[in-house]
Formats: sequence, C-alpha cells, structure tokens
Amino acid sequence: MRVFPTSRQAWGAFALFPFKAYSLIALAAFLSVFSRFDKPGSVESIYGIWIYFGYMVSAPALLLGGLVEMIFLKSKSGVWSLVFGVADVGMVLVFPAFFPAKG
Repeated sequence: MRVFPTSRQAWGAFALFPFKAYSLIALAAFLSVFSRFDKPGSVESIYGIWIYFGYMVSAPALLLGGLVEMIFLKSKSGVWSLVFGVADVGMVLVFPAFFPAKG
C-alpha cells in the first residue's frame, strides 16, 4: 500500500482533499456554534470569522482545482470538486447573515 498517489488524476484529488475536508468539518463547527453568535466580540463570533475566512480560501481553490481536474486531467473527481466549491461559495454568501449587526 502506498501513502502517496502514483497517477496524475490521483494527485489532483489528493491535492484538493484538505479543502474538501475543511468544507465538511467547518460546516459541522459552524452548526455547533452559530446559535451563540449574538454577542459581538465573543469567542464564538471570532471562531465564526475564522470559519468564514477558511471558506473564502477554500471556495476558489476548489473551483479552480475542479476546473483543472476536469479540463487537463480528464478526471471525474473534478465534478465533485466543483460541487464542493459551489457549496463553499454558498456558505460565503449565507454566512454573514448569522453575524450580529454592529451598533
């Protein structure tokens, strides 16, 4: 059994795995703390900012990586990368609604 992939398609999927894992783990973290975002400056709202920043990094990486996988590597896993990327864009657009309004 090998730890590192040997084919080009496997390397593409291997490189995007951390971003896909972040998408799922951060969603679980978001769902576990989103009800406590009502206090500006609280620890939960700081966690929320970091989760949001992670989605802002993960979304373009998955979208670009998915396109590269589909076009250059001819890999079917590129479709899943694009699906994860679109879901991350959705989180980036929906997430600010849960932050408390300043003022």
